[in-house]
Amino acid sequence: MQNIFFSDLDKTLLMSGFPNEKCVEYKTVLATYENNILVDEVKNKITFMTEKGFNLMQEVLKKVLFIPTTMRNLEQTKRIDWIREYNPKYIICSNGCEIYVNGEKDEDWEAFVRDEISSWQVKQDNDRGRFIEDFEVIECRNVNGYYFVWKLNHTITEQDKRVLKLFCPYDFRLQIDGKKAFFLPKQFNKAKAIEFLLEKYNLKGNIFVAGDSEADKEMLELPYVHSFIPKHSKLQLNKKDVYISENEFLKGSEDIIKEILKEANVNSRKEG
Repeated sequence: MQNIFFSDLDKTLLMSGFPNEKCVEYKTVLATYENNILVDEVKNKITFMTEKGFNLMQEVLKKVLFIPTTMRNLEQTKRIDWIREYNPKYIICSNGCEIYVNGEKDEDWEAFVRDEISSWQVKQDNDRGRFIEDFEVIECRNVNGYYFVWKLNHTITEQDKRVLKLFCPYDFRLQIDGKKAFFLPKQFNKAKAIEFLLEKYNLKGNIFVAGDSEADKEMLELPYVHSFIPKHSKLQLNKKDVYISENEFLKGSEDIIKEILKEANVNSRKEG
């Protein structure tokens, strides 16, 4: 029986803000071309893992079917070095609104999602105007019509959150991450995408799920999965027997990867 590992990425397996650790993701901020040929580029370091965590993950990838399950889009997901090299067969993106199989969107899921979102009226950039007196929105992104994100000029407070909730559009839910407010459709989440993927592609086995935020709550609470969360997470799950890492942040990520590898090895011995 195969081992299947669905995992969130940011703040679960990798983190930003640890420049002395191993960088696993770069973003091009300046590119120079001559005759349409790239001759020079400047890249910023984006996310990090510990060297040990990175090496453990390489071992995990040999023993499990790893399925990134993220709020990122496909391009952002494959920007991570080791994910690009692993080239996952399945990827869940946009908080469950997109499923990719061998690099192509699953058209059945896409049709289902698009049929639902036609009535959502996902907000465009100029809709931030109704908040102008309360917040300074410095960035507003409509993510392929699936959901939208506002970045404020300060870390969002509990008071900010209460105001944002009052104006959250119908059939959306609000998630806060630092300076960013995510307006996510209630109809879709990572758990629904996981269940669709498991059923359609007849994927069975020992299923591990890791995540840290409210966007991961539904998939972590699926009754048939082994759930893993890092110590720095503030999630409260309605589920018993959840693995919580001993450490926080990158060391917590390392703990989770180590435990996944341990479980995969145990399951392999049982099968043997």
